[in-house]
Amino acid sequence: MLLYRYFPCTVLPTKDGSYNFDALDTLRQAHLKTSRISSYNDPFEYRFKGNENMSEADALEMYVRIVSRPGYLERNKTTDPAIKTSNDLIMKILEDQKSAARIKKTVLDTRDQRVDDLISVNDKNYRVVAFSEVKISPIDEVIMWSHYANKHQGIRIGFEFPDDPIHGPRIERIQYDNERVYLDDKLMDEDEGEFQKQLLLCMTRKSKAWEYEKEFRLMTSVQRCRAGEDGEEYFLEFDRHWIKFVDFGLRCKTENIRLIAELVKADYPHAVSRMAKFHKSEYALEFHLF
Repeated sequence: MLLYRYFPCTVLPTKDGSYNFDALDTLRQAHLKTSRISSYNDPFEYRFKGNENMSEADALEMYVRIVSRPGYLERNKTTDPAIKTSNDLIMKILEDQKSAARIKKTVLDTRDQRVDDLISVNDKNYRVVAFSEVKISPIDEVIMWSHYANKHQGIRIGFEFPDDPIHGPRIERIQYDNERVYLDDKLMDEDEGEFQKQLLLCMTRKSKAWEYEKEFRLMTSVQRCRAGEDGEEYFLEFDRHWIKFVDFGLRCKTENIRLIAELVKADYPHAVSRMAKFHKSEYALEFHLF
């Protein structure tokens, strides 16, 4: 599978004062900097659609499951001396004719908190790297260079990943939809494994507003990565033979072109280097051999 990753070529500070940036570091070290999904530019990452309009009966059923969990009373102290068990609490709630709205609010708040906790765990343990499909429209290609390669000043690297799931990384195609992923509230208690699968589905679903990206995500975990010096960043090593293309943007600086071209020639002799050029008549890019 051939996929593109865009790099801005923004200079990074280094301890020894040397010249470095993401694209250069990627090629020098043969590793990809991974990211938390929460760091991406789409604020709807992980945002699901729940059952906000559940009936009072469903809310009560879910509430009974919540208060019956081991340790619930210990974590949610009550000042009523008559309430000693979960059943006591349930019976008191049922006696209160005005409790329906309060039950529903408690259920929804509890669900949201549990989901937030699971998201926090996933965001801590999972890492992703975003790529773009090779076959995109000429206009979308121009936009990608503008958004993710610092207004065409950066570069684009073409990675051909092996289809072998054992030796290659896990790569998921992003699905674009007008509807968010629906998370079934009941699964939190009835089948947590299936609920976790639904939550992970949120990691590969985005609004159609982002469809121009034609995104694929390399999914990995911090355990499969190498931690950076600060302990916050994680890097995933790759086989140098996976790099097939290195493309330079229209506005890529001469010194960056020279630096990267020399590195590609020395460390990636099999890779093809190309330079972006204006199409003669259309709003499109052409790529000429470097």
